[in-house]
Amino acid sequence: MLDITPLLLLAPGAINTTPPTAASLNATLGTTVFNAPQIANGLLIYAAETAVVLIEILMVLAISMQLARGYFFRVLKKFTLRLAADIWWLIYVLLRDITILLVLLLGVVVFLPTFDLSFGVAVPFQPVAIVLYAFALVIILTKDTDESAVWDTRVTSLLAAGTGLYTIGVVIVTESAVQLSRPPTTVGASITNPWGFIYTVFNSANDHAMYMYTFYVSFLLLATAGLIAVRWATKPMGGGAAKKDVPVPPKPVIKTGPAATAPAPAPPAPKPSPSPAPTAAPVQIPPPAPATATGPAPPLEHQKRHPHRPPAPGQPQSPDEHEGGA
Repeated sequence: MLDITPLLLLAPGAINTTPPTAASLNATLGTTVFNAPQIANGLLIYAAETAVVLIEILMVLAISMQLARGYFFRVLKKFTLRLAADIWWLIYVLLRDITILLVLLLGVVVFLPTFDLSFGVAVPFQPVAIVLYAFALVIILTKDTDESAVWDTRVTSLLAAGTGLYTIGVVIVTESAVQLSRPPTTVGASITNPWGFIYTVFNSANDHAMYMYTFYVSFLLLATAGLIAVRWATKPMGGGAAKKDVPVPPKPVIKTGPAATAPAPAPPAPKPSPSPAPTAAPVQIPPPAPATATGPAPPLEHQKRHPHRPPAPGQPQSPDEHEGGA
């Protein structure tokens, strides 16, 4: 037989156009219906839970990459092609540094007062862990940790301490304590429960005083790490370490007046060894050509022939004139 019940619903007046209320839906569906503020609060809690768990995963990945540095370096030596070795090391460095940076970016959620006071985080475990990761990132930014074993050990210590504190805060304070703070129904409520103490004292939603002290100290330390990074980034050549390593030639001093300072004298150049002076060739005076019949007359003959004419310049006088003049 044909069922005409769906057709009866289309009859005029069969459809109720009045918007349902929460009470009517609760009575009809037999469950709880949330309004808009409750839905928004639920989405906030869902996003916060996702961020908290994602930070934990990224922290474990970051400390694992830092501890596996020796493994990556050992594999690096097996490459025979220089390009492959460079790509392998570049992947390791980028994955480690980007993971630490993502932890710091997502960790900002831990410092939001609305989130901390409504949802609750483990204080001081989770905020201090984010601060330790911030200082590890500053060391990686300002120091060459791949060439210095001391700074590499400090980065490893900061990452390990941050990961440990955050794991304790998530597992013991915000997760286990919430479930274990309620004693089972078979156990009397008068039995002392240490998980209840942990949940009451170290959860920011329950102990506001502990949260405020942790917030002030952590925010001050984060600001200090940020100022160190900004100061290093604003130095010439990307930081003081790079400026110290690169030799800078001295600048020439330009004199602009009599009081201008002169540049430091340059060291004297080595003097070349004196070469022996060339000896002059002896000048040979050709002997006087003998007088010929057609040539000029000797000086004495010229004086005898012309007694009243003075001799030419450079010619000696006759012996008679020389004695008479004396």
